Amino acid sequence: EAEWVSLHGVGIGSSLTPATGKTVIKKTTHALGTSSTRNGISYAADSVLSIVHPVDSWSQGWNISGMDFQGISDGDRNAYAIYAPRAAIGSMTDVTLGFATKGFFGASCWDLVWDHVQAYNCNTGFEHNPSGNPAGTSWSFNNVSTNGCGIGFSIQGLNYSTFNSCYAEGSTTLSWLFGTAKNIVLNGGGGENPTGTLLSIN
Repeated sequence: EAEWVSLHGVGIGSSLTPATGKTVIKKTTHALGTSSTRNGISYAADSVLSIVHPVDSWSQGWNISGMDFQGISDGDRNAYAIYAPRAAIGSMTDVTLGFATKGFFGASCWDLVWDHVQAYNCNTGFEHNPSGNPAGTSWSFNNVSTNGCGIGFSIQGLNYSTFNSCYAEGSTTLSWLFGTAKNIVLNGGGGENPTGTLLSIN
């Protein structure tokens, strides 16, 4: 639950053309995290990485770059690549997330800046769902994408945030979902080669 933590790798390329010598954080079991429940949120999660928040606060000031977070395999996916229910004032750059039911999961996240982040081979690439927690705000996502996911972006309970040049490629169920969201800017976003629904707003 340490705050102001940085994790930096040597580069990731992309899931389509991975870089030689990239930094990979890979989980090989379905072991659950052991941290306690905080503010009604359990951290006994099957995740590659959990960003744990202090009691009555948010995990703040973290940044991750140049890393690939992988579950066991495409045929044996972990629940989460990154599990961060209450993440804030955080950034990710040149990061990929793969082989998970959910690439990234947040429940009450604010002030996030992501650049060149991709979820690949996940049931859902990126999900934000407050489910009783305070809504999320102030996201700035630039060139964030999904590839080969059932659902690309499932964004609920998010306010005043911007998605620039973001896309979902090859989504089989739904490329974009925005639910109970306000003041969202989708600037130059898209869905490439979807076989399911492109956009749902409710």
